[in-house]
Amino acid sequence: MTAMMTILLILYTDELEGDAMNKLLVIVVAAFALALLGDEVVYQDEDVRRTLSMSCCVIDNSGKINRMRNHALSVQCGNDTNRFARIVCELAHTNNVRMARTMIGLLGTYGSAEHVPFLVSQATNEAYAARAINSIFRIEGATSNAIAVADVYMSRTNVMNRSRYEVARSVVQHCIFDSQPSSIRQFASQSVLRFMSEDNIYHTWMDQLMIDSDPTYRYSRRRLSVLRAVVARASADPDMTYVTNAINELVAYPEENLPE
Repeated sequence: MTAMMTILLILYTDELEGDAMNKLLVIVVAAFALALLGDEVVYQDEDVRRTLSMSCCVIDNSGKINRMRNHALSVQCGNDTNRFARIVCELAHTNNVRMARTMIGLLGTYGSAEHVPFLVSQATNEAYAARAINSIFRIEGATSNAIAVADVYMSRTNVMNRSRYEVARSVVQHCIFDSQPSSIRQFASQSVLRFMSEDNIYHTWMDQLMIDSDPTYRYSRRRLSVLRAVVARASADPDMTYVTNAINELVAYPEENLPE
């Protein structure tokens, strides 16, 4: 505001001498100096909300979306991640599905333990569950609480299969690898394998993900049990040949010799 008023004063003062070009030069120099020395712009929460809301309206331009969100954080919030996360959480309470999904995802990056109860409350909503559970894992890490929340959602049969598989993927990626405590690995593995055994659609990529995350899974009774369950329920698998070949590979060994 100070800069604008000063520029207008220069434009209309009668004290300046010289032609229009000289006046313009004075204006430019004055504006530049005020930009450096003038009052600092203070952004209100509403400014941040507006920027974040507008970023959710941009389609197929990830660069512009990221620039807008970075501006909201670094410029409008002054890199105050606590303030940024608070405003993000406020926006996540909207009925706009696109915006809520986006804000719930951002909480996984900028949120903290205080946002976990809200994320848990969204973990039963089919539209947001996969994002919410992934954000819980990103905030808490591989905890029994996060796995339990995921397990409840994977057990639901009245929601989209795709969203439950997204949750199962999050559990595997966050919990099932060697550096995790054995109790966490076991809890996560039991939860995911129960889902894979009981779901009416079997995805071979999930089998491969389990093998990549847990090398002991490939030749195990756990895997054989899941594969047999797939055959028993005539699962809608696009590649039953994969399932049959995997079973044959496992039973080529004496079954009693397969590790658990």
